[in-house]
Amino acid sequence: MKKVIVIIGVFALSIIFVGVSYAGTSTGSLTVTAAIPATCSILSGSLSFGSYNNTSGNTATGTAMTLTCSNGTEYWIYTTIPYLERVMTREGGGGTLPYKVYKDDASTELGIDKDSGLHGVSAGLPTNVILFGSIAAGLNPPVGNYSHTLTITVEY
Repeated sequence: MKKVIVIIGVFALSIIFVGVSYAGTSTGSLTVTAAIPATCSILSGSLSFGSYNNTSGNTATGTAMTLTCSNGTEYWIYTTIPYLERVMTREGGGGTLPYKVYKDDASTELGIDKDSGLHGVSAGLPTNVILFGSIAAGLNPPVGNYSHTLTITVEY
């Protein structure tokens, strides 16, 4: 019995020291891929004119909307509301107040398509988009609070 245990022990040690012999090796490749889609989102803002002055009109100094697009994404910002339909209505009815929205402080009106809107290429970080506004002088709207929701579109 001792002889059998010694033979098994020697056999086990020989396998450990000699190692296992393989018939050969083969290699292959693994292709690793990823896609980064172009995406954009814009957070709403508000453009406040304060109290209207019918002698001098009102200018809104600018408001920021936050645009975030994936890095390298080309984008256009515009509104689909035609120029003549940019009109605030009086809370409770009975009055309107037209306004203009500009894409810069040089009074270039924000357009209704990508060719007349803001254009840029994103660096992948949140960016403040500044819009400006004005209400013409000489209007005579009734007393009240006025508002309008202007939909802003980001095309990318």
